[in-house]
Amino acid sequence: MSARVVPKLLLDLNHRETRIALVAIAALVFCMGQQPAQGIEGLTLQVQGTNVVLSWPSTENETFIVRYRARLDEAHPWTILTNNYPAALGTNRTVFTHVGVVEYGQTGAGGAGGDQPFPPHGASANQNEYETFRGDDPSVPPLPWDPRWLKDPSDGSNGPLTEGANGEVPLGAIGFYQVVRQGVHFIGLTNGMLLSGVVGLPIEVGYPEGELLHVTIMIDDYGTEAARMLTPPFPNPLHFVLDTRLLSNGVHTLQAEATWMVDPSNADPAALVHIASPVVEIEVFNEISFPNWSFHFGELYDSMLINAVSAHPVVDWEIAIFDSQNRYVGSFFGRTTNGQIRAVWNLIDPFGVRRTDPWFDADIYTWWDGGEAAARAPGSKAEARMIYGSRSGDGVSQESGGGAATTTPKKFLSSDRWTGPGNWVVVNQQAWNHLIDHELLDQMTDNFVLAAETRGYVVRPDHPTGEAYRLRTSPLDTEINDWLKLRLALIHPTSRNFYYFGHGGRDQIGYGTNDLTRITTAQLYRALATGNPLSTNRHAYRFVFLDGCETAKGDLPLAFGIPKKTMTLEDFADDGRRPCAFMGWTATKWMGILNRVWYDHINWVTWFEYEWVVRGKGLRTAAKDAAGYAGASGINLSNLKIYGYDQLGYNEFNNAP
Repeated sequence: MSARVVPKLLLDLNHRETRIALVAIAALVFCMGQQPAQGIEGLTLQVQGTNVVLSWPSTENETFIVRYRARLDEAHPWTILTNNYPAALGTNRTVFTHVGVVEYGQTGAGGAGGDQPFPPHGASANQNEYETFRGDDPSVPPLPWDPRWLKDPSDGSNGPLTEGANGEVPLGAIGFYQVVRQGVHFIGLTNGMLLSGVVGLPIEVGYPEGELLHVTIMIDDYGTEAARMLTPPFPNPLHFVLDTRLLSNGVHTLQAEATWMVDPSNADPAALVHIASPVVEIEVFNEISFPNWSFHFGELYDSMLINAVSAHPVVDWEIAIFDSQNRYVGSFFGRTTNGQIRAVWNLIDPFGVRRTDPWFDADIYTWWDGGEAAARAPGSKAEARMIYGSRSGDGVSQESGGGAATTTPKKFLSSDRWTGPGNWVVVNQQAWNHLIDHELLDQMTDNFVLAAETRGYVVRPDHPTGEAYRLRTSPLDTEINDWLKLRLALIHPTSRNFYYFGHGGRDQIGYGTNDLTRITTAQLYRALATGNPLSTNRHAYRFVFLDGCETAKGDLPLAFGIPKKTMTLEDFADDGRRPCAFMGWTATKWMGILNRVWYDHINWVTWFEYEWVVRGKGLRTAAKDAAGYAGASGINLSNLKIYGYDQLGYNEFNNAP
């Protein structure tokens, strides 16, 4: 074992595209809208008379999209042959026939002599027979293709395709087919599969229309930092990179969901289509894992936490710290009897020097059952001072025990410095003014303004005293101006708390596709400098409640600088970080029922604010207790996700250091 262990990135992408050449018919498999995706493997084509017969592996209850185009240019758009084609019953193979696409010309089309017969039905070109095509014909598909059946550019004609001098020649047979399972599917991932380390999860998405906007992944019905959501430009092939070390060992459920914009001119959320994959149950095992890992440290003071979990509960361990130049700094040593490995460093190295590197990581070594024992630091505790230790990577004895080693994710020094108390941004979108009692939605939001202003906080954007800022939905120039004011409020240096009521989604606050009347995850990453962990002007939020549809399903928490996991107060403290929290929903929130507002939601939010602000309860407790009030029982709290410190109090950790 080397002294510096770097786990390999395992991308099990199974990168195989189905491209079959048959009488100049090529099959390309990818998802709708030209987005990259893994396609159907085992696709075959046959010419039977004037028909082309497609066949591919399938499972009952699946449906497929089949499209065709004669050439790969704008003059020949894709034609949907079927967009909801069911898998065949009682067999594991589905057949689709494209009727009448093949035409046959006259025998003896001219040209030089030759007696090679017409290829038999079902034949395809041998790889050894491929040769360079002479010319630049836009109908040429990607390799492989059979050049015998391409138009000879030297004859100067637009006549039939020729091979030699004679033989029946199919006309109109050059074309391209797409076959994609409709919906969202993991590829090669089956129930009970064991995953370890960093793996690629290929994903297939298909819908007959619209533009693919993003693909999210939920683990155990929660968002996760172990795999980021996929947004344009999409990886090719389409896949998630999942670091299973950031999950606890054991059984987990995985589900992916893709979103398409089917009508860009329609600002209504109904213009979006969401399709979820079947739930897959996997098992995760890593000898050393990091389910409680935090990627930042040192926001408030010099402290950095290295915490891990050993699959063997009783182990001796060493944590060897490395700086941003990959130079060894020093080691902590310890022993655990419950698998928990924990060391807190004050950033002073063994030589008394305060380290200011932008990031650190560590190698962790464990030994168990009488294996090679770690040297002891004074006190034998993780809290003991760092020493210039052994960096035990020269080998692990397997004769009387075992051992393991891995490299931690990086820990980044936070550059976020508050200039004063954390102020508030409070807005509500005027999208339900057509409903009876819609003014109650305004009053519900106004409560957050009153609570902040009576406690001395500034609330932005500018607004009448005691009222939240209203995001109007028309006319367009007014709507654009309102969203501009929200953007300016969010980037104000003292804005650190945000309540938003309105339309939302996995990847945005607001709705539609107009970047001037919505705020996307990508825009937030840039505006708040949270996308790059090495940014020196990071502006993370202490508390965010995005009270809109499915705002907890994507990476919006991360865009506001809040971990997408539940963390303890101790973990925040040992990392020198300010505790923070994000609240959002994983489901669609209906605000109107039979032309009236949904009173249960208004009542729940109002009682939550009372329990949290007035009675001083933590977030999760306040949310739970609010659902117990009369008129609020319709709220499904299983759809409410709280990331970060889930018992954050209203006034806690809201002042400059």
